[in-house]
Amino acid sequence: MSIVDNKLIKEIKMLTLEQILAALKDEKPSNVATATGLSRQAVWKLQTGRSKAPSYEMIKLLSDYVISKGWNNHESK
Repeated sequence: MSIVDNKLIKEIKMLTLEQILAALKDEKPSNVATATGLSRQAVWKLQTGRSKAPSYEMIKLLSDYVISKGWNNHESK
């Protein structure tokens, strides 16, 4: 699912990697790293496609971050 209805967002426990990447497209890695506790390098590698197999923990942290920032109807392109 690439688009999520506003009413359903509260029911989502975790976004997909595709949704996370779309939402983080214009975010600075250092800001994301500070907010999530991940390293700036780890966030940057994920954003640039250099990280091919992020851990469940990393995806969960990023998903929680994106949702907390008011993630809304991001479409993967």
